[in-house]
Amino acid sequence: MTVRIILCDDHKIVRAGIRQLIEEANADIDVVAEGDDGIELIKLVQKFMPDLVITDIMMPSLNGINAAKQIVTRFPNVKIIALSMYADLRYVKSIMKIGATGYLTKDCSSEELLTAISTIMTGEIYVSHEIAITMIKDSLISCSLNDLSVLYTLLSPTEREILQLLSEGVKTTEIAQMMNISIHTVTTHRHNIMKKTGINNIAHLTKFAIKEGLTSI
Repeated sequence: MTVRIILCDDHKIVRAGIRQLIEEANADIDVVAEGDDGIELIKLVQKFMPDLVITDIMMPSLNGINAAKQIVTRFPNVKIIALSMYADLRYVKSIMKIGATGYLTKDCSSEELLTAISTIMTGEIYVSHEIAITMIKDSLISCSLNDLSVLYTLLSPTEREILQLLSEGVKTTEIAQMMNISIHTVTTHRHNIMKKTGINNIAHLTKFAIKEGLTSI
């Protein structure tokens, strides 16, 4: 199935680069229109009804956050990726709370952009790795209930299961037995969890798991 996309950025050369990148990399992606500000973007969405919008945040006339808010309200089936030079959590949280389904920085690789598109089109959300790490560190400090949970954007189902068991004090050998996997596999998953979250000890992982609602201990 072809994914129909609208690009919006106030720099034409940026739009041209993104269009070339994604259309050459995947024949099932079609850029149906381009806009250079939020006002034009809303008009284009109404006209073409795309599957996905990739938009900058800081644009003239109407910025990407306010445009996204209108799109989510008026066209709830249209998914939105913010592609910005800013990794500041203020921007990330603002547009994700509105209902955007992804956030990437403009220095992301072409592979990551394509991964984000495919992930979002399956109904998931996607944020770039460095932003997810920043959000985790922020969540360990701030206890705001409105913060976007990053647990399900970073970790696989197996990693979430192992994280819960680790945070509940279950030993590595016991986890291996419970999940019918080797001790080495459990250790590898634990290493990957720490790498993905940027948390390097069990005590802080436990705090993170409780904060994200994975366990109630």
